[in-house]
Amino acid sequence: MPRPVVRSAAIALAAAALAGCASESATFSGRPRDQVWTAMVAVAEQPQYTQWRMLDNRVVVDEERREIYVTRQLRRDLVRPGTDEVRQDRSYRFEIVLEPSADEEADTPPTITFSTVQPILPARLFDEAERYFAEVAELLGEVKETPAPRTLATEPPQTVRE
Repeated sequence: MPRPVVRSAAIALAAAALAGCASESATFSGRPRDQVWTAMVAVAEQPQYTQWRMLDNRVVVDEERREIYVTRQLRRDLVRPGTDEVRQDRSYRFEIVLEPSADEEADTPPTITFSTVQPILPARLFDEAERYFAEVAELLGEVKETPAPRTLATEPPQTVRE
């Protein structure tokens, strides 16, 4: 009987790890908070994807609390050599917050926190957060390249049809 208990414990632990909220943060030193907020809203409303087609992008902006809630659906058709085309769909729910400054008069750099409000693989959260931060930086005139999505080194080259 110990084996089913161990297996059940492992499954419960894995589910708990995925079920919690995860978040990433980025700080934009030398930028006014209002300028960062304007860029945050623009990127949430008009994200740029190169390998995905956006099917739905619902954005709720809370100006007073400086919070953005995003529900987004993406799709792509992935083609790998020697295999059939695979349709991939992703649904995300994010909360993006311009963290409040302890003292509005102080020179505290604006910090953005990008969080999920659903279970998600940490690598997917990281990829989406980094893509978002890179687009905000670009709108602010900063040079920051969007990192390539993480893949296993053993995966063959792939083609994406949008």
